[in-house]
Amino acid sequence: MALGRFISGYLFALICITSVSAAEQVTLADGSSLELKGIGVASEFRTDIYIGALYAPVGLESLSLIKDINTPKRIEVRYLADNYSYRKVSRHFKERIAMNNDREIWQPMTREIVTFSRLFKQNFVTGDEIRIDFIPGRGSEVYLNDTLFETIENPQLFNLLLESWVGSVPPSKSFKQGILGELSDSEQSSIIQRYESLTPVTGRFTLSTPQVAETTESKPTANKQPQQTKVPEKTPPKQVAKKTEPKKVETQKPTPKKTVTNTKPTPKKQVAETKTPEKKPAEISQTPKKKQVTETSKPKQPPATKAEPEPVVEDDFIDEDLIRGAYVRELIAEVKQYQEYPRQALIDRDEGDVLVKVTIDRQGEVINTNLLERSGSRTLDKAVLKMVRRASPFAAMPPELSGEQFEFEIPFSFQL
Repeated sequence: MALGRFISGYLFALICITSVSAAEQVTLADGSSLELKGIGVASEFRTDIYIGALYAPVGLESLSLIKDINTPKRIEVRYLADNYSYRKVSRHFKERIAMNNDREIWQPMTREIVTFSRLFKQNFVTGDEIRIDFIPGRGSEVYLNDTLFETIENPQLFNLLLESWVGSVPPSKSFKQGILGELSDSEQSSIIQRYESLTPVTGRFTLSTPQVAETTESKPTANKQPQQTKVPEKTPPKQVAKKTEPKKVETQKPTPKKTVTNTKPTPKKQVAETKTPEKKPAEISQTPKKKQVTETSKPKQPPATKAEPEPVVEDDFIDEDLIRGAYVRELIAEVKQYQEYPRQALIDRDEGDVLVKVTIDRQGEVINTNLLERSGSRTLDKAVLKMVRRASPFAAMPPELSGEQFEFEIPFSFQL
C-alpha cells in the first residue's frame, strides 16, 4: 500500500516537472529555440495586474548579450486583472519606458513607441496576452492573444521595453528580481503554474489594419477632386460680375452691394427674373452644372475626414505619457541624490523597502507626502521623508502636463 502511494506520488511529480519544463521552452517564427530566463508578478496598489516573462536562447544568461540586436528573444505579458483599462496598459508601458531610459534614447523612437501603445484599443480581461517576439533582421513582432498586429522594424524597441522592467524604476523590486531569475526555485515554480493557468482566447482582439488601408487609398482621390471643383467655381463669378453691371446703372448702388455680399446664388436669381425669356434657357443650362459641382463635392468630403486620424499618429511626437514618465525620472533623481543610510539604522542593523508618494504643485513645491509601504523601521521611514524635504522644491511641471498638482512615487531600498 505504501509502495503504491510512493509510485503514484512519484508519477505525479514527474508529470508536473515535464509540464513545467515544456512551458519553459518556446520557438519563434524563424525557428529560434528559447528558454525561460525569468518571470515575475507586477502589482499596483497591492493588486496583482499581470505576469511578465522573459525568454532568451538556451544557455545565454548575460543581460547585455540578451539585449544584443542579433539575439532572438521574447517578452510575454499575461493579465491577472479583469476588465483592465487599455488606456492604463498603454500609459503603463510609455511611462515605464521614459522612467527607465534616458531621454536621448527613447525620444528618437517616439513614433515606434506610440505605434506600439496604440495597438491596445479594448480593455484586457483575465488571461489576455501581449507577446513581443524579436527576430534579428525582422524586428519586434507584436501579438495580442496569438494574433500578429504589428511588426516594428527598429531593433531598439524591444530593449526599451525590457529596460522598463529591469531598469532603475521597475514595476516593483520583486518583479525585477523575477525577470532577472533571482527568485527562489519554489517562488518561480509557483508563478509559472499561475501563469500557465491563464489561457488567452485567440481572436478576441480584432485587427484594424484594413480601415487604415481604406483611408490611405482615399487620399489621392480627395486631393484630385477638389482641384476640378475649384476651376468651375472661379468662372461663374466672372460671368455674374459682367451681368450685374447693367443693373448697377438702373438701380441704386447700395442694392447690388448687398446682393453680392450675401451669397453668389442670389444675384443669379435676380438676373434670371429681369432678363428676357431667350436668355433664361442659357441660365438654366448653367445652373445644373453648378448643382452638379456641388453634388460631386459633397461625397468627396467624407474621405477627407476619414483620412484625418492618420496624421494624428505621425504628428504625436510630444506624448503626454512619455513626458510624464521623463518628469518622474527627473524627480526621483533629485531625491536619490540625498539618499544615505541613517547612522542609527546602521547601528540597529535595520533593513527594508519604502515606497513614498509625493504630491507637488506646478512650481514644484511639496503639498503632501504619504508612505505607501513602510520598512518596519521608524528610523528608515523618517529618513525617507527627510530626503524628500531636502530635495524640495522640485523642478517645475513641464508645460505639456495639465493639472495644478502632480503625484509620483519614489521607491527606496535599504540593505546592509
